[in-house]
Amino acid sequence: ILLFIIFFVAFLIFANTISYDFIYNWDDNINITENSYIKNFTWEGIQTIFSSQSKIDEPRLTLFSFALQYFIWGLNPAPYHILNILLHAINCMLVFFIIKNLSHDIRIAFFTALLFAVHPLRSESVAWVTGRKDLLYSMFFFASLIFYQKFLLKKSFLFILLVFIFAKLSFLSKIQALSLPVVLLLFDYFYSRKFTGLMVFEKIFLLLVLLDFMQLKFYFSFIVLYIFLIWIEKNKEHFEKLILNKKLKYFFFSIIIVCTSFLALNHIILSIIFIFFAVLGILNLNFILNKIEGIYQKNKKSIIFFTLLSSAVVFLIFIFSHFAFLKDEFSTFSFTDRIFMASYALVFYILKFIFPFNLCAIYPYPEKTGGLLPEIYYYSVIGLLIAASIFLLLFWKFKTHRKIIIFSILFFLINIFLVLHIIPIKGRVITAERYTYLAYTGLFFIITYLSFSTIGKKYLKLTTTLFAALSFLFATASFQRNKVWENGFVLYSDIISKKPDFSMAYNNRGYLYYLNGNLQQAISDYTLAVKNDSANVDSYYNRALAYVQSGKFNDAFSDCNEALKYEKENLNSLYLRGYLNNKFEKYQDAINDFSRVIQKNSYHHFAFYNRGESYRKSFDYHAAIKDFSEVIK
Repeated sequence: ILLFIIFFVAFLIFANTISYDFIYNWDDNINITENSYIKNFTWEGIQTIFSSQSKIDEPRLTLFSFALQYFIWGLNPAPYHILNILLHAINCMLVFFIIKNLSHDIRIAFFTALLFAVHPLRSESVAWVTGRKDLLYSMFFFASLIFYQKFLLKKSFLFILLVFIFAKLSFLSKIQALSLPVVLLLFDYFYSRKFTGLMVFEKIFLLLVLLDFMQLKFYFSFIVLYIFLIWIEKNKEHFEKLILNKKLKYFFFSIIIVCTSFLALNHIILSIIFIFFAVLGILNLNFILNKIEGIYQKNKKSIIFFTLLSSAVVFLIFIFSHFAFLKDEFSTFSFTDRIFMASYALVFYILKFIFPFNLCAIYPYPEKTGGLLPEIYYYSVIGLLIAASIFLLLFWKFKTHRKIIIFSILFFLINIFLVLHIIPIKGRVITAERYTYLAYTGLFFIITYLSFSTIGKKYLKLTTTLFAALSFLFATASFQRNKVWENGFVLYSDIISKKPDFSMAYNNRGYLYYLNGNLQQAISDYTLAVKNDSANVDSYYNRALAYVQSGKFNDAFSDCNEALKYEKENLNSLYLRGYLNNKFEKYQDAINDFSRVIQKNSYHHFAFYNRGESYRKSFDYHAAIKDFSEVIK
């Protein structure tokens, strides 16, 4: 019954989004309406989506889900919205199972899942079709955690295999799933799993799998090693006897050397990892473990701290080296800037968790003045200190619940870390509501657990009533928030009402007016866009297009020149200026513009055609024929 209530409430809250449209110029166009990859649902097309050779930035599994829906329903937005709602409802039920396993209390599990279902910051991930990636990655992430919980209790190889499978599916849905190996370590801590080489090897192996760090043929060595380490852990005494046999000892080391050499063909790091854990496994004998265990117990806190710190450092180095594009991102901001940006973002997410109101679809990057961020970014450190003080107070006040407090807070921090901008990420936002979709689970858990484990023991009815009232309040706010995502006009108007100086919102709404034939309103929005950002090249170009459609060619020509003043090689503006020069009978200027376009894009057929027209009109028939021939080819 409780699961049905969770599913029903999650579906009902977002049912009003079923009739909503795509947001045609807010990534729904890139992922769905104008995405050629999803429109080829054949075996070859599916292979292309998942091929590493394809230049696809978006998560592959998310695109596959769009491709499947496009194959069945085309561009009818209703089925896309329905699937988003169903995925959210499934996630709510998965949260219920995870929390039930952690707390062994059905009330805590129910209200944690209910808060997860109705919190207003869910709206962006569910109501926006492109938010599918948050829903998909979270579903597989949660499934992986559930099977890991089963693995920790039963130590079945099948369960750890399912953990890896769902982890990979989660990563294929969104890159944020990179936090999963660290979260699994957190679950090891919660379930008091004994610290072993096998435990660490699992997480490193999982990270390698997620990142496709090695070719498929090299996985066999790691799988064999993993099975070997599991067998040693279960049969320590038997293995101790076997290892005393010289022939078997040499056999084991020979296998290690062969596998290490084989892995070196792919990457030297793989060889180092393999030989380290293989030797560690062979030395994993009782008399050595007893000595290590003694040292560990004496210096437990220090060892845990430095292990986590060194893991974080290694992880950051690995990420920066593996994703080379990150080095070029965020060139505007120094590492010190990013620390303050992370502080601001973290305080923002904590405040929005408690007060999820006055939401906005976009929170743009800060603009630096005199090399400095806005003052609020520096003041955010105070907010962070207050939050840390509250955490320490909880830690001191509720001594018997410390493990839950540490687990919940770290679950939130680990899963929000990748989007705090300490590691530069692509995008245009400093914070985003969708980034909290999975991470907030930790905060929902700690609030619900502490309430029912303390106040709830004396005043159970009151606590239950308060949580029911809070859930109703959040559900009402979510239902209202969904309306912002009805279509692009509503979305951009809402952004403009909250951020009236945000240029991109005017530009995007102007483009929708342009598509609907309302040229005067489009020009008005583009004018406001360039007023708020004089270097907005897209808005100059878009206004030039609207001027052309309105017959105001001189104004269009002026806007093209403005765009090219800020971006000299902007192909759209060059092409349009060439078109206008042709219209003004300035054929040589037109030829020069089209030639610059072709130099940058040799497949721009319209540039070839129009340059051919300019050649023809200037009586250079030989050059004209050559360009027209390129168009025919």
